[in-house]
Amino acid sequence: MNNSIEELLNKAKDAFENKEYEKSIEYIDKVIFYNGDSYDLYHNRGLSKLNLRLYEEAIKDFERAIELGDDSETVYYDRGLAKLYLGNYEEAIEDFKRVLKINNNDTDSRVNIGLCYLYMKKYKEAINIYDEVIANFPDNISSYNNRGLCKFYLSQFEEAINDFNKVIELDKNDTSSSAYNTIGLCKYNLNEFDEALKCYEKAIEINPNLISAYNNIALIKHSVGLDYEALSYLNKALEIDPNNIETYLKIYSIKLELGLENEANEYLNKIIEMHPDDIYVYDRIGNIKIDAGYMEESLEYLKKALEINPNFIDAYYDIAFALHKLDLNNEALEYLEKALQIYPNSADTYFKMFLVKRALRDYEGALSCLNKILEIDNTDVSIYNEIALIKIELELYDEALSYLNKALEIDNHNSEIYNSIGLVYYYKKDYEEAIRNFNKAIELNTSMASAYYNIGLAYYEMHDYENSIQYYNKALEINPQYASAYINLGLIKHNLGNYKEAIDYYKKALEINPDYSLAYYNIALAEMSLEDYKNSLEDFNKALELGYDEAEIYINIGLIYSRQAVYDKAIEYYNKVLEINPDKLSAYYNIAFCLSNMDKYEEALEIYDKVIRMYPGNFDVYYERGYTKYRASKYEEAVRDFDIIINVNSKHYNAYYYRGCSKKYLKNYDEAIKDFDKAIEYNANNSDFYSERASCYDYLNKYRESIENYDKAIELKDDDWFLYILRAKEKFLLSKEINSENKTNAKKSFFNKIISKIASSKNYTDLEKSALNDLEKSYKLALEDEFYLMVFKDIIKDEFTNIDLAAEFCKDNNITL
Repeated sequence: MNNSIEELLNKAKDAFENKEYEKSIEYIDKVIFYNGDSYDLYHNRGLSKLNLRLYEEAIKDFERAIELGDDSETVYYDRGLAKLYLGNYEEAIEDFKRVLKINNNDTDSRVNIGLCYLYMKKYKEAINIYDEVIANFPDNISSYNNRGLCKFYLSQFEEAINDFNKVIELDKNDTSSSAYNTIGLCKYNLNEFDEALKCYEKAIEINPNLISAYNNIALIKHSVGLDYEALSYLNKALEIDPNNIETYLKIYSIKLELGLENEANEYLNKIIEMHPDDIYVYDRIGNIKIDAGYMEESLEYLKKALEINPNFIDAYYDIAFALHKLDLNNEALEYLEKALQIYPNSADTYFKMFLVKRALRDYEGALSCLNKILEIDNTDVSIYNEIALIKIELELYDEALSYLNKALEIDNHNSEIYNSIGLVYYYKKDYEEAIRNFNKAIELNTSMASAYYNIGLAYYEMHDYENSIQYYNKALEINPQYASAYINLGLIKHNLGNYKEAIDYYKKALEINPDYSLAYYNIALAEMSLEDYKNSLEDFNKALELGYDEAEIYINIGLIYSRQAVYDKAIEYYNKVLEINPDKLSAYYNIAFCLSNMDKYEEALEIYDKVIRMYPGNFDVYYERGYTKYRASKYEEAVRDFDIIINVNSKHYNAYYYRGCSKKYLKNYDEAIKDFDKAIEYNANNSDFYSERASCYDYLNKYRESIENYDKAIELKDDDWFLYILRAKEKFLLSKEINSENKTNAKKSFFNKIISKIASSKNYTDLEKSALNDLEKSYKLALEDEFYLMVFKDIIKDEFTNIDLAAEFCKDNNITL
């Protein structure tokens, strides 16, 4: 019997060494049956099951071995491996830590603890473990490789590349091919596409069967629009492994995006045929559908994954995302609540709930989710940052700083935190302090495009466009796909009046993101400024289709129709604004403006009265109402409204101006002049202020003062024909007055009579010559417009009737009145 047992044990050992694990298990089963339990038997059977990926059964055998009394490190290590492969990472960590208590020098256990943290997405904890291993064993390839992966997932691409280069240095074979492949991924994320391609090609050179490298080359080709080249690389991958599901999925995705639905569906059917019950496959298909914009179809596949495994957490997440994209946010939250029932303390689930609640502007609910995450892990710096960003959105800047300072206590070398601190100061309008913190972020991460972009924003607000442009361009050097940077470069050109250049920048943003509603909106605004109303309307409507703020678009469409004097249409759009936002003051103002231009002054005044009842403390509306009363020739009422606004704002020069105009029409010329004096005191660069004051002096027969004011008006606006003709009139009147004063009752001397006969009838005084020059200048300018010429003639006919020189001027220039 003993010989038989010995023989079975030898057969079990040989089978194990030959990787015939099922046979090994059969032999051990017989030994247990005949000879009873022992530590070695259960441990060895557990190892065979571990190699057969029967992890749960392997764990039972390892636990039985432990019960049988051998407390050696090996069985805990093996049980830890089984738990790691099952995804029971926390339990696996406990087993590996138990090994380290027995043997603190067990490097493999330490490396596997790091691997568990890596799979748990606790990348910083994993990095700490690998740092320890590398410090003691500087040639440990696995530690460099896994630490590089952690840094990759933390977007620390440059540091990750350093680790993978170390892997290549230590291992020139298979591991180095994977390292080149991952360096390629890092380069891809750094937008260094050419370098990424070289790395993938090097990986293939070392290992021609590395399918992931072919897939990654396809990804680059696809990202730059070379879809058929991408497909050729994917087909090469299929030649290596005709059953590689990842390759099939990528081919399906590209063909779907190309609109080749029939071909895409052939691959889809093949995928499902190969893996009819694979939850991960259905989940991937669902995600591909999401990326292609087929949200309803994605739900079909994601729900199929849940039918197969109701505890598949990723499917709940992806269904929630698709529902969120469909604007079914409450349903999305229901799926996330179900995910919480499966894993009650999942930080990932709470974070996804936070994203949905934030999108719903449920800031209280969003903050509640973030605080739940901090209860699970109060050292997660990114969560403090997210809370701060919500506080910034709520304009609770001091509270935001408080959370960011807590984050710095945990990690004072985090570039994201300094970037967010910069944002706090930016919104507090302390731009210098904002720039200081953005620069600190850049010191910690020189590839942080958003920090350069934010410095550009700060300089923009400081009207330092030169520096702003420099930093936006730096952000684009790092990330050529930074669409917002192009938008803001466009805004600078827009502000400088270079509307065509602004449009070019906005279109670059659209090349990156064809659905960028803000780009269409800004293009439409620039086209408005260029008076290209047809294209402007088209682009406003595109922005509207893509979800831009309806009220803002309707306001501007209304302005276009208003500028074209299509006032009924303009009012229609302003009313649409009020349907969305009944408190939008600019809409009321614009409706009243249109009504005024339609000579519907009473209706316009009713609008202003309504606004005053709604907002009795808004004094600007008194100015608008006063201006409308002025246009309606209700001068006394207009004066009362202007009195109100001037009492509130004693420097409101337009209120003084229109009150002066109203008083002029009420023939209170001296009072009107005082108002024009005040208007000029607060704004000395408006020609209208001087011309109206000149008009009052004219009514008071103070021609010199009138001429002085027209001089100033023309100095400010030297291409206005109307000002020249008015000044000419004043000069003629002053000349007549002077001539009248110089007349005497004495008869002319004989000598004077002789001179009078000899002299030309056109021997004018300097003042008369100056008046004629003004008249000629006015006439030449009026010739440029038929309407102006008609008014010019009317003024000559009505205002110059007693001025002989004006009649002579018309005769000399063949002007028919």
